[in-house]
Amino acid sequence: MARGGLQAAAAALTELTEMGRKKHVHPDVLAQLQERYETRVHAAEEAMRAMQMERGVLRDEEARRASRHLMMVEKEHVLDAYHRGVISQDALEEVLRDVDARMGELEG
Repeated sequence: MARGGLQAAAAALTELTEMGRKKHVHPDVLAQLQERYETRVHAAEEAMRAMQMERGVLRDEEARRASRHLMMVEKEHVLDAYHRGVISQDALEEVLRDVDARMGELEG
């Protein structure tokens, strides 16, 4: 919506410039309309920036949530392997330290 509004308002400003050049509209009316459409352009640009920031924040949150989940899966898997006797306690502790460190980085 914001992108379409921006394009429409920009097209109107271009047309207003052409109308003014050809003297199709009184200069006072031209100035009033240019101000109105410039306001629309600025509002659409702000809306687009806000949406881009929001999308970025939501994407970052989703990436952190998915990463946290995957690290918990890693921990569960290594704990299960230890309980089944597949890996040693040293290996378990090393992997858990690594996962915990990455989780700390993710949270920090």
